[in-house]
Amino acid sequence: MVKSAKESIDLKASNSEIYGKMQAVFIEMDKCSDKHLVDKELEDLKEVVLNGEDKGHDKKSKFDPEKHIEAYLPVRVKEQRVSNLLQSIFVGASVFGMPVIKKIPTSVLWGYFAYMAIDSLPGNQFWERILLLFVTPSRWHKLLEGDHASYVESVPYRYIVLFTVFQCVYFLVCFGVTWIPIAGILFPLPFFLLITLRQHILPKLFKPQHLRELDAAEYEEIIAAPGQTFNRSFREVESPRVGSVEIVDAEILDELTTNRGEWKIRHVSSIEERNRQMSPDETGSPDPTC
Repeated sequence: MVKSAKESIDLKASNSEIYGKMQAVFIEMDKCSDKHLVDKELEDLKEVVLNGEDKGHDKKSKFDPEKHIEAYLPVRVKEQRVSNLLQSIFVGASVFGMPVIKKIPTSVLWGYFAYMAIDSLPGNQFWERILLLFVTPSRWHKLLEGDHASYVESVPYRYIVLFTVFQCVYFLVCFGVTWIPIAGILFPLPFFLLITLRQHILPKLFKPQHLRELDAAEYEEIIAAPGQTFNRSFREVESPRVGSVEIVDAEILDELTTNRGEWKIRHVSSIEERNRQMSPDETGSPDPTC
């Protein structure tokens, strides 16, 4: 499509002709597409080709094939059943491989499963909160110097400890049920009870915003902020001041996302929070952070 657009631009074609050739290429790539569906999917691209990209304040940027086609080209997800069919066939075929599977030593299987479990621990919030319990207060500033989970600054330390201890005790309860000879088949019951505990009991022990951080489905990270005071979780622990670091434009995206591609949550420091709460009369000028 980029090649077609460039050829049309070199031939001094009109915007409608440029879009028409790109649309023809798109239809040729996906021959099963409905014409009306293609028109709807390419509506944004058509608007950019004909009128340019809106930059705000009545400013328009000229159509650029290298830039705009990739940005406005629709992304499709094709539904297919081949993968699920093959997976089911292989699972069924494994029955015939039982004589070979039985020859694998049990210790090898246990070692393989242990490796998978241990390898999945880094990045797990529950595991890293357990490790946090063994970090002495004198080393807390080291944690704040690097990338750390957002709950470290937003949740008081005593609530982090309380929630982690509760999870450890409940984990041992669930694991202990499986060792009871008769009641072992009832091990799903503790998992069902978690719904009631989470909905009715835990909100009485923790604030809603703290529960959202500690019970988050995603692991959020926050970049270290040298020179600021962090008193939300670590009781007025200050990170050592470091010389100013110049951040170029290419590093901005790295500062906004984690190594897993998730957006980082930026929590204001205690200094910014105090300044935001102060009135103009106390500061002598309007609060710049508002």
